[in-house]
Amino acid sequence: MNANQKIYESKIVVHSYSGLKKLFPAEKIIFNLIATKQNKRSILDLGIGAGRTTLFFAPLFETYIGVDFSAGMIESCRNRYRSISNAQFIVADVTTLPKLSINRFDFVLFSFNGIDCLQSIEERVALLTEIHSLLEPGGIFAFSSHNTLALKRLYSFQWPRRNPLKIFSEYVRRRKVSRINGPESNYIGKKFFQVYDGGEDFKVHNSYILPSHQLTLLKESGFQRVEAIDIKGKIIPIDKIDSCNDNWIHYLCYKL
Repeated sequence: MNANQKIYESKIVVHSYSGLKKLFPAEKIIFNLIATKQNKRSILDLGIGAGRTTLFFAPLFETYIGVDFSAGMIESCRNRYRSISNAQFIVADVTTLPKLSINRFDFVLFSFNGIDCLQSIEERVALLTEIHSLLEPGGIFAFSSHNTLALKRLYSFQWPRRNPLKIFSEYVRRRKVSRINGPESNYIGKKFFQVYDGGEDFKVHNSYILPSHQLTLLKESGFQRVEAIDIKGKIIPIDKIDSCNDNWIHYLCYKL
């Protein structure tokens, strides 16, 4: 079992995720791109949680398959989207995907940094390689991942501009980051590491990856064309991707 799986089975966490109903700015860019794509027969939506992306992407495709390792999340999806007749929801870990009703997809999505539940480079490369094999020629894989270059922000005090009353909670957050993970110096210069960054009250262990290293892994997995989008929805020049220190980056990967 993935170390984070038990957390995402919690009824409280499932209920929290059920309230998420919007796309992030970068995801809106991805949605608009996919909406204009000629081939929209099938989509594999990995790590769907309680179905935040289902509402947007399922209507675009003839067949929608949503996967999550949390049985609670999948039950929420099945209850929430009973009226979507083209949707299938499956409980599965992405590291051991079962045989699916179809074996080729026009689009694969792994949103909200779900790939960062994988705790090793080997698992990440294995998944990327499998996704490449599942895509039709001309297919697209989109995902987001935490950025090692956001480390300084994670360890720094972030002044709550909109709500000064949150100053104390931010002070507590910063203290917890150091107490739980050790000093920032443990991670400086690393291309890949795991930290407890505050997700689900510091219960979730997330992987962070250097953007240029992520590009290398994608190429090794078969993706020769990759685009990157920052957290505000702006395209990042690939040759300057390590100049972006956003908390996470979205990647658009094309199977040629």
